[in-house]
Formats: sequence, C-alpha cells, structure tokens
Amino acid sequence: MKYEFGTISWISFAGALAMAVAAILIRNRRNNPGAKPLFWLMLAACIWAAGDAMENAVNLLPAKIHWGQFQYIGTLSTPVFFLFFALEYTGRKKWLTIGRKTGFFAVPFITEILTLTNSLHGLVWPTVEFSAKYPGVAEYSHGPAFWLGTFGYGNALMMIGTYLIVNHAISLSKAHFQQSMVVLMAIIPPWLVSILYALRINPFPGLELTPLASGLSGSVLALALLRYQFLDVIPIARTTVLEMMREGMLVTDQEFRLVDINLSARRYLGLPAGDLTGTAVTTLFAADSEWIPLLTDPEDGKSTRLVLHLKDGEYVDAQRTALHNPEGSIIGYCTVLHDITELSNQQQRIEKLNSELSQQLVDIRKLQLLLEDQAIRDGLTGLFNRRYLDDILQREVARARRSGDPISVLMVDIDHFKQMNDNYGHRAGDDILIHLARYISSQVRDSDLICRYGGEEFVIILVGSNVENAAARANEICRGVRGRGFLIEGDLMHVTLSIGVAGFPVDGETPDAVLHAADMAMYHAKKTGRNKVAVFTHSFAD
Repeated sequence: MKYEFGTISWISFAGALAMAVAAILIRNRRNNPGAKPLFWLMLAACIWAAGDAMENAVNLLPAKIHWGQFQYIGTLSTPVFFLFFALEYTGRKKWLTIGRKTGFFAVPFITEILTLTNSLHGLVWPTVEFSAKYPGVAEYSHGPAFWLGTFGYGNALMMIGTYLIVNHAISLSKAHFQQSMVVLMAIIPPWLVSILYALRINPFPGLELTPLASGLSGSVLALALLRYQFLDVIPIARTTVLEMMREGMLVTDQEFRLVDINLSARRYLGLPAGDLTGTAVTTLFAADSEWIPLLTDPEDGKSTRLVLHLKDGEYVDAQRTALHNPEGSIIGYCTVLHDITELSNQQQRIEKLNSELSQQLVDIRKLQLLLEDQAIRDGLTGLFNRRYLDDILQREVARARRSGDPISVLMVDIDHFKQMNDNYGHRAGDDILIHLARYISSQVRDSDLICRYGGEEFVIILVGSNVENAAARANEICRGVRGRGFLIEGDLMHVTLSIGVAGFPVDGETPDAVLHAADMAMYHAKKTGRNKVAVFTHSFAD
C-alpha cells in the first residue's frame, strides 16, 4: 500500500489544520455560550477532512474504504455537536443532560457500527469502486443506512439546530454590516455544497467538499462568536439559511397557527406565495388532507413522523418536533420535510427485485426437481430407470436387513420382442413398452417400485412381500398380459411375458445377488417355454 499525497490530499490537510487551529482558539474562550460544543464540532470536522486527505492519498480500494470509515466518525458527529451548540447558545444548556446527549449519539453510533461492518451487509455503501472517469477516486453508492442514519438524521439535527439559533436571534437588534458579512460567509459554504450535492456536481473530483465547508462555517462562526458577538448578526442569516435549504421547514405556535415557512415547504405542501403568518393550519388544507393530523397533533412534546406520497410522484419524510422555552414549556412546533423520493424509489426497486428473485428461486427449484426427476426416470416409459433401481434397492435391502421384513424382486421380459421390432418397426416396439408399463403400474401397490431395467426388461420390487405372494402377483400379471391385446397403430397386438421371482434374504443377501437370482429365474422361464413365471431355486445356478 502506497501513500501519494497529491494536491487534493494537501488541500484537505490544510482544511483539517485550519479547523484544528480554530478548535484551539475556541477552547481558549470555552466559557462563552456554545464554545465547548463548537470546539468539538471543529474537531469532528477536522477528523472528517483529515480522513478525506488520507483516503485520497492511498492507492488501494480496501485502504480507501478504511479511511472512509474513519471519516465517518467526524461525518456522524458534526450534526450532533451543531445541535448541542445551538441548544447551549440559545440558553437551553440545562436541557442537555447526560442521558439526552447519549441519546443523540445513538443513531451515529449504530451507523458507525454499520459502516465498520459494511462488507457484511452493504447497508451503508452497497458498492464501492474506482471511478472510471477520475483515476484513483473511489465512488460510493448509498444504501438505506446512509440515507437514514447519515443523511436523514444528520440533516434533521442541522435543521433543528438552525431553527433554534434563527428563532433566538430574530428578536434581537439589527446587525452591523461587518457582522452581517461574517455570518453570511459562515452560512453560504454548507448550503452551496448542499446544492452541488443535490446536482451531483463536484468541481474538484476526489475532494470531499462537505467537511471543508463545515469547517469553514465553523471557523467563521467561531470568529463571529469571539470577536463580533454573533448574537447581533443571526437574524440576517435566517433568510439565507432557510430559503436555501433543500429540506422544507415550517413552524407553528401552540394554537397551530403558521409562524414561519420556507420555500421548499411551500412547494411540498402546495401552498401559495405571500404572507401566511398567523393562518390556522386547518384553513390551509382540505379537511381530509394528511397534513392536518401531522401538524395539529395535540400530544405534548411528542415527536411525530409521517411519510407522504405527493401528487407529482415525490415522497416526503415529515417530522414534527415540539419546541420548548428554557423553562421547558412548549412554545410551538417545528416540522421538517425531507425529500426521500430517491430512497423510496430505491426501496420499491429493491422490493420488485426481491419479488422477481423469489419467483426466480421458485422457478429454479421447479427446474431442479424436474431435472432430478428426469435423472431417475426412463425417457420412454416414465418408469424409474436402472440408476434409480440400483440406489433404491440398496436402501430397501439395508432397511429390510434392520427390520427383518422380506423383499421380492420380479424380473420381467417381453417374449419375442426382437421379432416384433423386426416385423412392425421400432416405433411399434416403443408403443408396446409404453402400454405394458402402464398396465403393470396399474397392477401393483403404491408401495411397490417398477423400473425399466433395459431394452424389453422390467424389474418390480415388492417391499414387504415374501416369495410366495410375489409369485402369485407375477402369475396375475402374466395372465393379464396374455389375455389382453394392445392397440398399436390400428392393429391389435398380443404379447406374453416371462417372469423370474427371487426374494431377499432367501435367494440372496445383497441387491446384486437378488437381482441375479431373479434374472436366472426369468431365463429358466424362457428356456422352459416362455409365457410363464419361474421362482428361483438354487438348482438354477448349477
């Protein structure tokens, strides 16, 4: 594994260094409201950028994935620390108990575990491969865990944190021009990157812009916090932040009247332009609209979530969260609308593929069963073939040896079959074999087995039958065939059978021995006039 530190890597390292310096400066003013979480925010962005630098420096895909997993520590932590900063800075520090802080890290922790074990399930990155367009750059496709645990959860925290800061600053005095420019510089980078991400545009292939943009914003926010008294310039940032968001956001008061709404939310909800402040939610939608129950849920403090299918084919994940003042009382509700059309379409494609795969597995199983059956069946008569006979007789003899039950074997041969083939043709001979197979099958028990042994010979295995009973059955079959004719190509043809009978264990203690005994008995029947049944005796072997 080699490390090649090119321009992209050094740019990321420079960003990481800038964030580390900003973290040190912020730590020196750690008594300022929001300084501590902002310090950790800078460290998280530093890890993110440093990991990106190392990822671009290595030349092996497994190593790139390793550094990508390392980056995720910063990726997943940044939104959490941003929310902590917003809560602390707006006077809600008491709300940040140890239990709640731990709870906010639950989703990032689980997502990081899924990232580290991604090779086992592919939930975060279904595929990771080198870019065909940009040599040395790894391209990651995104799975459900990314969209939910990284993109969805992270953006939800960022939205809530942004709302808290903006709502707190709106009531303050107007900012000076210099202060406004500083905050504007802090707000533009992440949303510019957000737009580039949505359009799948990256002017610097291989360079991860998000950690750099987050670090730049954090650095500028730190400057505003330490030097320009960030309180005075937050109101100006409100329009920039909310109106540039891809996510929709609307705020209602305790009476479910509209307090604020951004452009994306208006589009998702189908609301007209113009000032809607103070309008009751129930008057904005039809009585049967799915939005009303979500936006007017009266339960105190309950977080409500709903996935809606819009008319234009889009899917929106809507989550409403209660907003509290420092004393803990509810002062309103914030609803964040996130476009999950791509994720929903992906899930639908996965469900369709799973359905198709399930059907293919059923078809494959049917084919396997068909092939398995064809492998043990005679193609002409449909009876079991000799291969199956060898296997099943071996098992039946082993079972009978354990249980002490008898087994009888009938070796059946069609008399003068070659002469029939010569006189009437092989097609007529095949028809005789087919008709005879059907007739014999109708004369035996379901537990008995009939196999085509080869040519004009058949073997019948009578499980649990002694030689005397088997001989009686053989005589019935012999007489039945003798007394009936088979209509072959318009002609009624008569055939006779020679049948040899042998039993296990009296005539042989192995499958081959029993078959050989039945075969000798069958040949004895042929030698002594055909059209008869012969039961094996040891004198046949002499």
